Amino acid sequence: MIWCGRLEPSGSHSAIADFRVKRPGTSAAENPSTAPAVAQGALISFKTFLTYLILVGGGSAYYLYVYRPAHPRPVAAAYVLGRSVKVVDSPTEIHLTIETLQSGQRVDVLGRRSSWLRIRLASGNIGWVETKWLIDQHDYDAAQNLLKEAGRLPAQIGGHTSNVVNLHLEPSRDTPQVAQLAPRQKVEILVRRLVEKPQPPAGLPAPAPAESSFPPPPKWDAWYLLRSDSQAGWALGRLVDLDVPEEIGSYTQEYNLVACLVLNTVEDQGRQAPQYLVADRMGTQETDFNHIRVLTWGTKKQKYATAYVESKLNGYFPIRVFQIDGTPYFRLRLVDSQGRKYQKLYAMLDTRTRPVGTVRGWESEGMPWVLVSGRRESRNGRAGRKRGRS
Repeated sequence: MIWCGRLEPSGSHSAIADFRVKRPGTSAAENPSTAPAVAQGALISFKTFLTYLILVGGGSAYYLYVYRPAHPRPVAAAYVLGRSVKVVDSPTEIHLTIETLQSGQRVDVLGRRSSWLRIRLASGNIGWVETKWLIDQHDYDAAQNLLKEAGRLPAQIGGHTSNVVNLHLEPSRDTPQVAQLAPRQKVEILVRRLVEKPQPPAGLPAPAPAESSFPPPPKWDAWYLLRSDSQAGWALGRLVDLDVPEEIGSYTQEYNLVACLVLNTVEDQGRQAPQYLVADRMGTQETDFNHIRVLTWGTKKQKYATAYVESKLNGYFPIRVFQIDGTPYFRLRLVDSQGRKYQKLYAMLDTRTRPVGTVRGWESEGMPWVLVSGRRESRNGRAGRKRGRS
């Protein structure tokens, strides 16, 4: 090994007689002249390190105990499901209600403990609610889109809930719940859909059929798309009772009335009496309706009369009613014996209801024929022969 250093004289010895090698890294004890500088540098380094620790510790303490409690970071946005949801101060059996939320209100989710969510309210208060009363942003957006779609559909009949009813995004219990309706809450029925009942879990035997003269229970569940105030969603049909207008209640005794729409009104002694299109479902569950009637009001006899009847229809909601130049029309969505979809249109002149024609598919809003002054004419005003499906 080669040492790099310098030669120094050893005290009183002659310059050529004795030399010592000074190695790099020699301690301050071996070189007393550098000791004060080394000590001063060490002190400065210690003070710097101590200052750093104080700043870091103080900043951390401020963030944990002052800033963070005052500015909790939201994990996600959520929205209230129930019509009235209590926010409590603790997710324990003994707690106090600190605020009450209404359906659709937005909150920030800060954390979760078992079946409880810690939330921050718009007021800045922090509390706890049960998980079942909130939906996340994704499901809320989907529910708002469903509400917009429902807003474009005509009500087929009014009704009310028989008990507490949960509304879902799709006609299935397995889809997210988007709202909850109170008992006897008024609703509008928009669409009906049949869904196969869920099968028993794998490995469990299916229940044996009971020996009875009654027909077996249906294999399908009927679901309704409902609209109520600012809420919309799918619910089981058996949880909704239909509200038939009182004035035509006697016309439901021999029929299973499933839809009731106002065609127009007639003036009678200073009041407007509605005239109705009603649809019935007789002897089947597979279609939404298979029978229609038009009920007109008689000002002389002061009662309703059946002005038009048609049966053997394979009809599906929604039925649409509209007017052109004051004349009521309605469209039925039907399926023929070959499974092809089409619309059949009708017009009502005074108390007479007549078929106008048909249109292919269910999406078109076209008019094949229009009844004007009792004659069947095309849209350009020229008289024409009766035409089948176009």
